[in-house]
Amino acid sequence: MQKTSKMGSAERQGGVLNTLFSKVLAFIGGPVIISYVVAGIIILALVGNSVTQLSGSNLSAESKAASNEITAYFDRYYSMAEDLAVNQQIIQALTDLNGSLGDVTQYQYYNQLVQTFANTVEGGGDALLAVYAADPDANELLHSDNFVAPDTFVVEERPWYIQMKKEGKTILTEPYEDAVTGAQTVTVATPVFKPGTSEIIGGVGVDFVLDELVKQVASYQLGEDGFYILTTAAGQIMYDPVKDEIYKNIADIDLSDKVKDALLANQEGSFEYELNGQENHGYISAVGDTGWMLTTGLPDSEFYKSFNMVRTTLILIFALVTVAIIIIILIVSRQIVGGIKSLKETADQIADGNLNIEAHIRSKDETGQMADAINRTVEQLRRYTAYIKEISSTLENM
Repeated sequence: MQKTSKMGSAERQGGVLNTLFSKVLAFIGGPVIISYVVAGIIILALVGNSVTQLSGSNLSAESKAASNEITAYFDRYYSMAEDLAVNQQIIQALTDLNGSLGDVTQYQYYNQLVQTFANTVEGGGDALLAVYAADPDANELLHSDNFVAPDTFVVEERPWYIQMKKEGKTILTEPYEDAVTGAQTVTVATPVFKPGTSEIIGGVGVDFVLDELVKQVASYQLGEDGFYILTTAAGQIMYDPVKDEIYKNIADIDLSDKVKDALLANQEGSFEYELNGQENHGYISAVGDTGWMLTTGLPDSEFYKSFNMVRTTLILIFALVTVAIIIIILIVSRQIVGGIKSLKETADQIADGNLNIEAHIRSKDETGQMADAINRTVEQLRRYTAYIKEISSTLENM
């Protein structure tokens, strides 16, 4: 019977200890770890959102800075044409020329005006091809190259003049191939108004090639694998890192429709899009009032590079700290349960009648105090046992 009692006691002891250890882990370790994991997820989400926003802001800033430089490039020629359009000699010439002169070279200020245009070209840089003024009444040109228009020349049928007159302001034409140089060329044209009125009496044109502009865009660097795409108002690609795409229309390349529509609608903003099968983050910015657009692109792998690095670092830190917390909780739990286990074993020995035992716990916490109480109880039981034995001996003698 005593053996069976000891076995039952041991089974109860194991069950109680296992339950106590599980409770310590469940009610202390569980909430701590869950709280830490939840906090880690929230922190990771906040940091990830901040890093992603920062990457997007940097991308838009790079795009706007580049488009501003391109705008400044065009502004040189806009200012040149607009300054000539308010030149009093040019206004007077376009007022005087009416077709009755016969030969425009006979105009009294012809040589002076041509020289003015020639000086403008000479000081305008290598990209500047020609500067001229056109009179629709006389169908004549005052040209920097001293070019005399043939009889078949009709000013009002020239594409640049039609666009300029329709819009009534300074315009930039679509690129075309220059007949002499074969280079891609554009014209900035601005109307010349009759003094004091809104009547257009002619126009000033400035022709320049785009080679320098293309080199300028090609020199821009966006991260490691980022790129720039420059498109005209009609959607023609003037620069693209993929050489085969240049001079194509954006409608003919493998580009997300939402970006194509945004470019044609002059819509600025951030976009996530696919180009040639690659997912990108980008920003579209307008090039002044020209209608041209600059599109930047950064592959997703690079756009999220900083975020992925931060995420990996945070996850690693959280994992290491979580493991450390689990280890600490296990150690503390075992220490708590270990003391209680020792007291339980002592109590079982006392219950089985063994008073030659002592609880060996020297801590100053409640477990140590309980051990002292058990030891005092055992001491009292020993005294009671000795007293009972003494009484029993006396009774036997009697």
